[in-house]
Amino acid sequence: MAANARRLMIGQAFAMRVFMSWLRAQISQAQPDLERQIGEHQREIARLQASMERSRSVLTSLQTTIERLDDTLRNAVSQARGDSGVSHDNARAGN
Repeated sequence: MAANARRLMIGQAFAMRVFMSWLRAQISQAQPDLERQIGEHQREIARLQASMERSRSVLTSLQTTIERLDDTLRNAVSQARGDSGVSHDNARAGN
């Protein structure tokens, strides 16, 4: 009986070795493809980061331009009120 148990154990160990060797081969074969995919993802990440940085730059520029336009409009409205001789509050009180 002990001899049969030993043969069974050897057979199971051999089957496990065959399976593990097959698994190692599968993983080894997959590595180049995984490395290629990692490279593609890294390039995409770099492209997206550059795009995000350009967007930040555009947003900053737009905000600065809007602030300058606001100042220009405030000055123009203030001058228009001053030129008419009637303040906005006085004109409203007359209505």
